[in-house]
Amino acid sequence: MSDEPAIDEYLELRRLTRHSYHEWLFGRVPAAYGAGAMVVGVCVWPFSQYMDSLQVVSADEVLALRWDPGRGIVWKRTGSLRELVDLLLEFPPPRPRPVSADVKDSALDAS
Repeated sequence: MSDEPAIDEYLELRRLTRHSYHEWLFGRVPAAYGAGAMVVGVCVWPFSQYMDSLQVVSADEVLALRWDPGRGIVWKRTGSLRELVDLLLEFPPPRPRPVSADVKDSALDAS
C-alpha cells in the first residue's frame, strides 16, 4: 500500500498510480548515512522478474531505473520528476523472460 503523504508531496506521482501498466507503491525513506530523505516508488512486474524504481530527492533530482534480477540495471535515467514520469508512462512493459531449465527442473523436484 502506498504512503499517501509521500504521493501528496509530489503530485506527479499520482500520474503513475493512475495511468501506468501496473501498480506503483510509494513510501518515504528517512535521511540516513549522509543522504537526505527521499520518496521511493517501486513497480514489480508480474511474470517478467523486472522491477521499475523511482527515487525522488526533489522535483528536480530524480532517478528512475528498470532492474532485471538476472542482468542488473537495464535502464537508468536521471532528471526532473515530470520528465521521468513522462518517460515511465511511455516505457513499454518488460517482456516475460523464459524460465530457465534449472528453474523448471527445481519446480518439478518440489512437487
